[in-house]
Amino acid sequence: MPTRIDLTNHRFGRLCCIEHIGQKNGHVVWRCLCNCGNMIEVRSNDLRTGKVRSCGCFHDEGNHTTHGLSRKSIGLYRVWERMKSRCYNPRSSDFKYYGGRGICVCDEWKNFENFHAWALCNGYEDGLTIERKDNNGNYKPNNCKWATMKEQGNNKRNNIKITLNGQTKTLGQWADDVGISAQCLRSRLRRGWPEDKILRVEVQG
Repeated sequence: MPTRIDLTNHRFGRLCCIEHIGQKNGHVVWRCLCNCGNMIEVRSNDLRTGKVRSCGCFHDEGNHTTHGLSRKSIGLYRVWERMKSRCYNPRSSDFKYYGGRGICVCDEWKNFENFHAWALCNGYEDGLTIERKDNNGNYKPNNCKWATMKEQGNNKRNNIKITLNGQTKTLGQWADDVGISAQCLRSRLRRGWPEDKILRVEVQG
């Protein structure tokens, strides 16, 4: 049995090793992500000797221009893996909030290339997270968008919301608006302050 060297996250040309997937014909095989977004299975020896350095796109281009998508593609792969884990891995700490509630990933997005294409066409940038528009809906193109961590935090199901003058916002959003810490607002709420006083910067008497 050949000795397996851990190549996770190691880069060979345009390829980044994502995960070890087993052995074929006595050779250790890795699933690799190409700069262009394609996934390819490559033998460890072919990577380390330089025999395979792309999914084939390098030769198709006929030049040495790089795509410049490597960081985004790796980040997206991790987003995709975490999304699937939340829905299908009972050992995931978040499973009860997703798969445990019946949330699943649509068939189209079970293929990474499809998810990758949708993400880049819908404004994905490094640091953004995937958010469902309907928290009770599945992960699918018409129910998802990209958001910052702060935006996604404001949309959590367990957020405290306060309605004032016809506007409903989370505690964090009101804190930003009125310049009072969320911790202070939460304390006032626990002590039973009326909502019209909770948001006052200065409270008399």
